[in-house]
Amino acid sequence: MSFNVAAQASLKLTIANYPAWLLQFTTLLTGYDLFGFIDGARTCLEETINTNGVTNVNPAYHLWRRQDQFILSAFIGALSPSMITFIATATTSFEAWTILNSMFGNPTRGRTLEQFRLLITLNR
Repeated sequence: MSFNVAAQASLKLTIANYPAWLLQFTTLLTGYDLFGFIDGARTCLEETINTNGVTNVNPAYHLWRRQDQFILSAFIGALSPSMITFIATATTSFEAWTILNSMFGNPTRGRTLEQFRLLITLNR
């Protein structure tokens, strides 16, 4: 699996374009059957498994981790530089998605952020 973020998710998230950015990413991740990583359906697997008292590396964990970090990287590539700082503490794509959704998913909050951006622009 591979996709080119610049080509397939060309819209970079800014304070003003969350609905369009959201549509871009939900359709992209759904198309690649990866939406479960961000909606919580595909939760993190155990790094090790215990079989008959023997602890072994869980190969499914490594696949999950690789796919999750791929999605997180795609998010970072589709954010404007000022937006990246908001998800800098996220270690999974689910965490990044949750942060962005809490910031922009509420229309009132989005309007407040847009007004703040306009105020900063006017003061320059």
